[in-house]
Amino acid sequence: MKKMSVASDSPVHSSSSDDLAAFLETELDSNSDSSSESFPIEDAAEDDAEVSNHRLKRRKLEHLETVDEDEIEEVASKHPQASYHANTQAPLETCALFVAKEWKKKKTGISFTYIHKGIKFHEDEVTRMRDIDMKMLQSQRKLCLVLDLDHTLLNSTVLRDLRPEEEYLKSLTHSLEDVSGGDLFMLEFMHMMTKLRPFVHSFLKEASKMFVLYIYTMGDRPYARQMAKLLDPKGEYFGERIISRDDGTTSKSLDVVLGQEKAVLILDDTENAWPSHKDNLIVIERYHFFASSCKQFDHRFQSLSQLKSDESEPDGALATVLKVLKQTHSLFFEVRWAIREKKFVVHRGWIDAANYLWKKQPEENFGLEQLKKQGAEEKSDDVHEDVLQKSRDACYKARDAFYTCLEKESGKKPTEIASVGLLYPKECSLSRTEFVKSCRSSWVKHFDREYCRNKRVQRLLDDGDERKGPMSLPQPYTFKPSPST
Repeated sequence: MKKMSVASDSPVHSSSSDDLAAFLETELDSNSDSSSESFPIEDAAEDDAEVSNHRLKRRKLEHLETVDEDEIEEVASKHPQASYHANTQAPLETCALFVAKEWKKKKTGISFTYIHKGIKFHEDEVTRMRDIDMKMLQSQRKLCLVLDLDHTLLNSTVLRDLRPEEEYLKSLTHSLEDVSGGDLFMLEFMHMMTKLRPFVHSFLKEASKMFVLYIYTMGDRPYARQMAKLLDPKGEYFGERIISRDDGTTSKSLDVVLGQEKAVLILDDTENAWPSHKDNLIVIERYHFFASSCKQFDHRFQSLSQLKSDESEPDGALATVLKVLKQTHSLFFEVRWAIREKKFVVHRGWIDAANYLWKKQPEENFGLEQLKKQGAEEKSDDVHEDVLQKSRDACYKARDAFYTCLEKESGKKPTEIASVGLLYPKECSLSRTEFVKSCRSSWVKHFDREYCRNKRVQRLLDDGDERKGPMSLPQPYTFKPSPST
């Protein structure tokens, strides 16, 4: 694996590693002449002073990576006045070693050795970096996607585990000198064979447009790096974001991923591998290309290689997952846009109420934030009784307002036709519109019919034997209902 220098190779930007590198760079510039005896340089006769000075600093930084705890304590005891500030008067070695102790040996820190050997960050620093990362992702409209290797993106087997019926595969392997067009590789130096899952190259290309990609495997670092070369030969998808068991992870966790948990998706074939992050997990069907893979999981069916078959490129597991990722990505940023623009993002109850009442309901009554405040934990297929009650109350209120208007304007000539032949004056048009808007059409007809019936009975009771001539109140279906009703 390539050896990384704190000053020049660290991939973490706007983070603690940059602060450390900047400090050491300043100190090395100011102390290069006085400290040369402690860090001898080969080719000291180099004519180019700038190149020589650069080599000097690199040698010093590489030395810092090899210091042990005893050396740090020894120097610390000699220079107890050492400070971490740039204007310290303590020798360069003292400052650098103290910084190395604080940054590389901090017991309470979170290890990020896949970024740089031995580096750890305090939880507060990790939070700060994730906040910065989140802003950057939002500006690029990207999320984070953590990808498992084995049985997810590829399948590997030890050469000695190949079955006799799989020997034909050796003649189908691609050259490691140019892996971009291949999917089956013989890794003799690792005594293994690897088969990439169909559609994996297209998957990574499309996913990288929406996500910052991580590899996370419980295999060792050499294996993880080699698989990354097969998947990403140009290094354009993963960079240094390759996490293995050698990076201090005994179980899979998002603690070592520099992305806020709410913006991270995980693709893995094993649900139990992520006990603390199942809400972020998309479980994919395992890819069993080699017979040893089936044996590993006690499957009695033949592997794809034994069947001389493979998954479909356009309809396989990765193609299906890509569709899900696109939908999730789109939904995430649509919701954030709606919240930022103060649009209402409604929960399932809005659909339930609209279906139950046969009317579109006010979105503000079904906002997600309102649901959280109420602490509602109803199942997605439950009708929200509190919301339905509000809708019924609104209907009743509009109904009463309309019929009150009819009584108030009873002396006016009725010129407008309601349902079931009910007539009403134009002065009640607004209240009628609100009534129709707030109630289901079947309810409106029911209430109109009840109103006509009650008024007819009341007229009979009021007139008694003195009533003469035909009743002037409208009867149900006296007029043919309009097409809209």
